[in-house]
Formats: sequence, C-alpha cells, structure tokens
Amino acid sequence: MNKEKELARHRPAPAPGATRAARRLNDHHLRTCAGFYASNAAAGGGRYFGARVRAGKLEITPDFGETWQTVEDLAGAAFHDHNGRRIHL
Repeated sequence: MNKEKELARHRPAPAPGATRAARRLNDHHLRTCAGFYASNAAAGGGRYFGARVRAGKLEITPDFGETWQTVEDLAGAAFHDHNGRRIHL
C-alpha cells in the first residue's frame, strides 16, 4: 500500500454536511415513524420529528414544525433511534 493511502486511512472523517444530515434524519423518521433522539449536548436533548437546513445550519423540530432548534455544532452532534442505535449522518 502506498504511503498516501495509508495516511488517508487514519484521517478523521469529515464532518457531515447540514443537507446530508437533514436528509438522513428525515429519511429515518419516515422509515420508522418514530422520530429520532439527540444523544448529546451538541444537539440538545429530547425527541425530534423533522430536520431542515436554514442559512447553512441544521435545524430540528420537537413538535412537527411549530418550533425549530438550530444545531450549532454539527460535527459534535449525535442522534439515535428509539432503540438506541446510532443514526449515522
């Protein structure tokens, strides 16, 4: 294996984009009809039912679109489903 490929294997993964994260969270909600949960302080706590992107930032809603909360640190945010399995953004 050449040196460049070896170095690339050990680099941390880039932070997910807000659009990709919103799409994955919404797809998960539609597939399971169970919402998703924020797993750490970066995303806040609680159960959420939708995601969108506004001004380049991910926003999530705990009440089907009445209010939206901005996820400031998308790289540090973690989400899981109702069974505790991580949702990979």
